[in-house]
Amino acid sequence: MITNGLLLNKVKVSALKKLTWLRISLSGIEFDRADKYYKIKKDRLPDFFGFSFVVHKFTDKEQLKEVNEIAEYFDARYVRIVTNCYTIDDLEWGKHNIPKLIEKYPKMFLQWKDYETPAKCYWKYLKPFVNSDGYVYQCSGNSLFTGYFSEKWRVAHWSNIEKIYEKEIKSFNTSICPYCFFSAQNNIVSDLLIDVKHKEFF
Repeated sequence: MITNGLLLNKVKVSALKKLTWLRISLSGIEFDRADKYYKIKKDRLPDFFGFSFVVHKFTDKEQLKEVNEIAEYFDARYVRIVTNCYTIDDLEWGKHNIPKLIEKYPKMFLQWKDYETPAKCYWKYLKPFVNSDGYVYQCSGNSLFTGYFSEKWRVAHWSNIEKIYEKEIKSFNTSICPYCFFSAQNNIVSDLLIDVKHKEFF
């Protein structure tokens, strides 16, 4: 589960403990320093969890220090650092500059994102994105390209999501994607879907 974490105290402990993996986004500290993250009760969290934080050209050292303090307070397993994804320039800046900014924080690691658009996309089957409007979207990248979650990216309402797995697996129309962070994963799925004539050959 990936969440901003701010409502986790309202989720039943029994539900949270069923999670084998949880990631909490910390990007909210850039505009809200009201200690909301410290109000999360750490004994309610699953055994394996970590944080995520977006670093860009305007991120200062104090923000990184605060992210590290939060991670230490919760005894998080890791802090995933990603660069701002709005433009190719931002992505390239992150690739060359973030490693230096986080080198003194052992829990932090940079997750570099490629941005090649794949010929076919099956991401809705593997990692569907549930938005606050109740609809499931092809992926979270939609908001980067349009500034909001466009209806043409909708997969289904969350209450009917299981139905997409009952139908034939079909690719999303990637021509509307300026760039994609999941091209490698989609290429693997495309290879797996190829009907091999000699299946027993090795």
